[in-house]
Parts: sequence; structure tokens; C-alpha cells
Amino acid sequence: SADSELLGPFGADALRAWSRALVRDNAYAWGVVDTIVSSVIGCGITAQSQVETPEGTDIEDVNETRDKVWAEWCEVCDVNGRMNFAEIQQLAQREMVEAGEVLIHLVNTPSKKYRGIYRPVPLALEVIEADRLASDRDTYKINRDGGNKIIRGVELDDLGKPLAYYDNNVNGSVVL
Repeated sequence: SADSELLGPFGADALRAWSRALVRDNAYAWGVVDTIVSSVIGCGITAQSQVETPEGTDIEDVNETRDKVWAEWCEVCDVNGRMNFAEIQQLAQREMVEAGEVLIHLVNTPSKKYRGIYRPVPLALEVIEADRLASDRDTYKINRDGGNKIIRGVELDDLGKPLAYYDNNVNGSVVL
């Protein structure tokens, strides 16, 4: 049937394209996505350190130091230095609603200064759109090297754990 063909190897790509077009071209659809992002993320989900002694007393100086480092990192967490942590969360939520999925690559930087940006922790985040996953490596192809399944650009081990993500734009390159 036509429905089963839609959900075949490239059905997900068609659904994603239709969703993106709907959000782009229809103010109501854009408003729905915006409302979901605002309701789920708001101004950003934050963390607060709560280190305590075994007796349950807060260790204020440790908590204050951790909170300060967290706040500094949140301002420079994007690998390219364009977004803060709240903006990354909003973009990721928007992508999940609009495209169905999003990848966030944890980049362990070689030092606290990377690509001209100083971070208090040698870690950065890279947002990767799901469209970059290699759809040509579709359902149940086998990686010749490891014998693992590759489904929609994601290589999986026997338990279904993702091992690698393949880039749609560069033949055979691994995104993560």
C-alpha cells in the first residue's frame, strides 16, 4: 500500500520534510512548536549544586564555586561560540518537535581554550541536525568492518546501543 511505502526507507525523510515545510509556511504550526518550546524549556533548564555533609548541611563554598563555574560554562558551551546553554536547549527542543530527533555531540576539548573560546571546563556542545544522518545507509545494512547493523545512518551493536553516526553529506564519514 502507499502508506507502507511512505514508511519505507525514505519515509522518515519525507515526514521530516513535510513537518519542516509546515512549520516554515504555516504560522499556526510555527506557533504550536514555539509554544511547546516555551513551555518545556522556557528560559532554559538550569542546575544548582547541592553538595552536603553526611549530616545534611550544605557546603556553601563548594556549591557557590560549582554554580559559578556552571554559569560561566553555560555562556560559552557551544563549540562554535554562537549560542549559550539555554539557546542550545531551545534549539534542541525545537528540532525534536519539528524533525523528530536531534543529536548533541559532547566535544571533549583538548584544553580550556578551544577555537579561540575560553571555557572553565574543557567540554563543549555541538548541535547536529538529524538531516545530517546518512539515509543512504538505511535499514539493516551491515558494516563490513564490525558486522554491526546500520539503520538510518546509525550503527548499532547487538544490544541496540549506538556506536557511530554517519554523515549524509560526506560519504562514509562518521559524525560522532
